[in-house]
Amino acid sequence: MQEQRRERRSEEGHRRAGIIAYARFYRQVTLISVSLLLTACSHNPKNSEKSVLATNQMKRICWSSDGKGRLHVGRNSYLFSYESLLAKEKKRWSLGLDIPVHGEEILTLDYPQIAAGKYRVKGELYRRLKRELSGGSAKGRSLSNFIRHLSLMIEASSNGQLPVGFKVESSSEKQFRLSARTSSNQWIRLQFSDIGPYGYRKQLFVLREKDFRGQIAEPLKLYFFLSECSSSSTASMK
Repeated sequence: MQEQRRERRSEEGHRRAGIIAYARFYRQVTLISVSLLLTACSHNPKNSEKSVLATNQMKRICWSSDGKGRLHVGRNSYLFSYESLLAKEKKRWSLGLDIPVHGEEILTLDYPQIAAGKYRVKGELYRRLKRELSGGSAKGRSLSNFIRHLSLMIEASSNGQLPVGFKVESSSEKQFRLSARTSSNQWIRLQFSDIGPYGYRKQLFVLREKDFRGQIAEPLKLYFFLSECSSSSTASMK
């Protein structure tokens, strides 16, 4: 009788050991499967293709051009002709607007310093934006955030890279749109479309913000309609 009990206990012990071993094996298999799944997702060919396409589209953005445009800032709106110049050796981008009645106004960005948080902006156009983007210090910060993220975009695209902190909203052969959050209720959106022989012929830079009611406003919008793109980065802004 005692021998039968010992045999029964031995069988139960073996059974328990088998169950525990199986449970451990199953858990290990599950962890490996999850790990492989996460790895597969991170190396999704579609994500890689989208990233490659977006990087190629960055090279199609023309920062030295001339054409027509429209500016909305605060409650005011202006039509203008313009000339822009990217001086790579100086790491500087200049934008000159010829606004009827007001004359020529220039904005100059030393983009690496601005992207790094060292604020170096010059020109009459900057003073106009600061003045007409009314709303005190909060709007002043909005303009600073807008210019800083625009500088990040210029620096990254001039090196054929995607800017850090930007999200690709849409990416196709015809249109390219990115955005970056500048604060909890504010973001910048950059859109490039109408591809031509030298790159995108339409550019749109927008500062968007959401108020306490959840309504979205666009206090600053810059439209550019390119007539010509210059490959030269050594000319001086007139």
